Amino acid sequence: MKTEATASPTPVSLSLQSLIDTRYSIIKSRSDAQAYGNDYPGQRTGIKRGQGMEFVDLRQYTPGDDVRHIDWNVTARSNEPYTRLYKQEKEQTTTVLVDLRPVMFNGSHCLRSNAAARYAAATLWQAEHTGDRCAAIVIDAKGVSACRPVTGSKGVLQSLELIVRAYKKSTATANRSGVPEPHLSDALELISANKRSGGCYIVFSGFDTPEDHNCENLLLSAAARGRTYAVLLLDELELSAPPIGFYRYHSNKISATGRTPSNIRLNQHTRYELDSLLKQQTAGRHEFLLNTGIEAITLPTSTRPTDFLFSIQQNRWI
Repeated sequence: MKTEATASPTPVSLSLQSLIDTRYSIIKSRSDAQAYGNDYPGQRTGIKRGQGMEFVDLRQYTPGDDVRHIDWNVTARSNEPYTRLYKQEKEQTTTVLVDLRPVMFNGSHCLRSNAAARYAAATLWQAEHTGDRCAAIVIDAKGVSACRPVTGSKGVLQSLELIVRAYKKSTATANRSGVPEPHLSDALELISANKRSGGCYIVFSGFDTPEDHNCENLLLSAAARGRTYAVLLLDELELSAPPIGFYRYHSNKISATGRTPSNIRLNQHTRYELDSLLKQQTAGRHEFLLNTGIEAITLPTSTRPTDFLFSIQQNRWI
C-alpha cells in the first residue's frame, strides 16, 4: 500500500506518476475529516428543480407529477394534493489554473511550481471523487494551454498530462535570460471567456504580477462570474526571515567570469528588517487578492496535500 511519503514528488522534478499518486492523499484527508466530525458532501445540487434529494418547495399536484412525491400530510390538511419539489443533482466542473511560469521555479523547501502542480493534482482527484468533471488551464514559459472538461479519471489524467508537459517546457526555458514571460492575465482570460455558468475555478500561483496591469480586472471579472478561488503559494523564506548567521548567495551583478557569489551576515537588527519587509510583501499580495473579491488562502510550499485538501473541504470549495 502506498503512503504519502512515497507519493510526494522530489523538490525539483515532476513526473506524471508523482501527480497520479496524489490521489492517495484524498483517502487520508477523508479519514482526517471524519476524525474531526466532518465528512465530505456528496454531489452538489444545481439550480433546477427536478429529481433530486434536497427538498426545495411545495406546489399543487398537476397531472404527470410523480405520485411518490406527493406530500400526504399537507394534502390531508388542505384537502388538495401537493407535490414536494427537489433540487436536481447536477454534474459540475472543477477547473484548476496552474501557474508554471519561470518565476515560479524557486524555493527553499521545494520549487513553487512543483508545489502548484502537486496541489492542483490533489484537487482534481478530490473533484473526480465527488463526481465533477475535471479540466486544467496551464500557463508556462511559452504561453497558455487548456483541456476540455471530462468526467471521471480520464478527465484528471488528461489534465495531469497537460501540467507535466507545461512543466517540462518551463524547465527548459527557465535558465534562458532575456526570454519574456507571459502574464498570468493571459491564462485568466480563459476564465472570463467561458460562457458556461456553474462549476468552480481554483488558481494556484504566487501572484507575482508587478507589471501585469490587467490581472486585477480579470480576477474581478472571474469573481463576479461565479465560484473562483485563489491559492497563494509562498516559500517559507517569503513568510519569515532565516535564522541569524552567514549566508551565501548569487547577486544579479555579472562580471567577466559570470555571476559573482556574495556573502551576507544576518544579525538581530538586519534579520528584523528583512522579516518586516517580507511581511509587508505578503500583506501586499493578500490585499491585492482581497480587493478582487476572490476567496483566497495562503499556502506554504511545505504543506502536505492531505492538509491542503482538508482546508479547502472545510471552506467548501469543492
